Amino acid sequence: MNWELIASVVAVLCVIIRYVGAIVNTIKEAGAQRKLDYWAGKAVTAAEQIYQAAVSKKTDGDPIDRKEYVLEVLAELGYDVESMTVDAAVEAAVRALKKGGITDA
Repeated sequence: MNWELIASVVAVLCVIIRYVGAIVNTIKEAGAQRKLDYWAGKAVTAAEQIYQAAVSKKTDGDPIDRKEYVLEVLAELGYDVESMTVDAAVEAAVRALKKGGITDA
């Protein structure tokens, strides 16, 4: 047997496996980010609707703290609300809402 050929094939396979693994991880992370963006958008929209309803009715007491509400919703969905990724997703959803609405991608 040609051991050099076998060693070369094994080395190439290891590189291919690492490359494919990196691609799979990238795809998973992109899917997770889209999911976070979706839920952040839904939570921001809901918080704004609740806030506007409370303001228009001029109820006693303060309207809800919108960011606190959004973070509670995301925490219930299992997100780490202390992470910068979650904070960035919430801020992006707020900007999208201010620009004219959030679209479901």
